[in-house]
Amino acid sequence: MVVSCGAWTLDRQLGYAARHLTRNIDGDLDLAAATLVKDGYSRERSSDFTCHIFVAAFTAAQFPAALLAGVIVALATGSGVALRLLLAADLHGFAAWLAGALFIPTLALGLGVWSGTSKTFEAVYTFWWYAGPGHHIPYIDFMGTAAGSGRPAFYFAFAAALVLISFAGRRAQLAYA
Repeated sequence: MVVSCGAWTLDRQLGYAARHLTRNIDGDLDLAAATLVKDGYSRERSSDFTCHIFVAAFTAAQFPAALLAGVIVALATGSGVALRLLLAADLHGFAAWLAGALFIPTLALGLGVWSGTSKTFEAVYTFWWYAGPGHHIPYIDFMGTAAGSGRPAFYFAFAAALVLISFAGRRAQLAYA
């Protein structure tokens, strides 16, 4: 029963993303994916449905389903770049791409859970993307857009930490719902 509820939530999240997905001209994993995943993590609070969502029978399945939906959207949006990197046998570039594809939804999840609004993610991500991948500043380039700028191990670890922090935040929300 938990699996069916989780699958329903995942299907709902992916359906929302598919309806709002716009074609990204150069295939980069950038703002198109971020605008899709940001609303899914704070929608219950912004729509004032917190009391309905958090008392549902299968609230534990909503967290991984929302995270998985965001990761799938990020992977799908950047799949052209991933294919190009794999064909060129650029494993470091592929690792940086994969780290970015995991980092974006986990950042959206963490900021959405803890702030309760998508505005925090919009501000943080826009600045981070503009400074890092947009201007190839090595230490904050989470996509590895410039040679030697990608730090995939750091962003994999950061994404894992964001998942744990988000889970703790969601668990605290459920305790007081």
